[in-house]
Amino acid sequence: MTTLAGGAAALGIELGEDQLESFERYLRLILENNRRARLTSILEPDLIRTRHFLDSLTIAAAIGPDILAGSRTLDVGSGGGLPGVAMAIALPGSRITLLEASDRKARFLERVRADLALADLSVVRARAEMAGHLPDLRESFDVVVARAVAPLPTLLELTMPFCRVGGTLVAYKGRGAGDEVNESAGAIEATGGGEPRILAIDPAICGEGRDARLIVVPKTAPTPAHLPRRDGVPGRRPL
Repeated sequence: MTTLAGGAAALGIELGEDQLESFERYLRLILENNRRARLTSILEPDLIRTRHFLDSLTIAAAIGPDILAGSRTLDVGSGGGLPGVAMAIALPGSRITLLEASDRKARFLERVRADLALADLSVVRARAEMAGHLPDLRESFDVVVARAVAPLPTLLELTMPFCRVGGTLVAYKGRGAGDEVNESAGAIEATGGGEPRILAIDPAICGEGRDARLIVVPKTAPTPAHLPRRDGVPGRRPL
């Protein structure tokens, strides 16, 4: 917990005792439900705290904690709730929606929301290809985040339709982030994105050997109405 508190502080996020306890309860829920819901291959608690929880909070390096706390955020392909649940615990008052297609994972996320009393957290069970055309979700979010979902050209089609013009997409990546950006110029333009930037995260924050990068793409124009394409197409035929 000391490591978690110190790493969050380095990102400009001060965690109180209640928040640290919520993270510990969340960790226990992950371990208790991992076999059933297939949430993570990382089972060592200290590594979950760094490579999952702190890694999730590195978004504060791209978008300040104060701005995040007042933003409407969508976590696309949330899985076990990362980064969305970690953000909801660390940034009280932030309005976060978790989008997850798997029934098992969505049920787990609902349990986390209830057990941790995260009143401003909501869960939507749907594929991004379908949800991206729903009026209540399309171009409705200030910040859209995605962690370990898909290569960037595919990810842009699955995420940018949710982001409002003037909002921001943050994609969690590794050392190959530069190559992914170079391969995605056409997809960025096609989905309404502006000039991307890449932020490198200090390895001391989320663990030595973790070469973390954030790709930050501003939304500068509306996404064309036909995007995202039907289920599976963005992955098979990236823009």
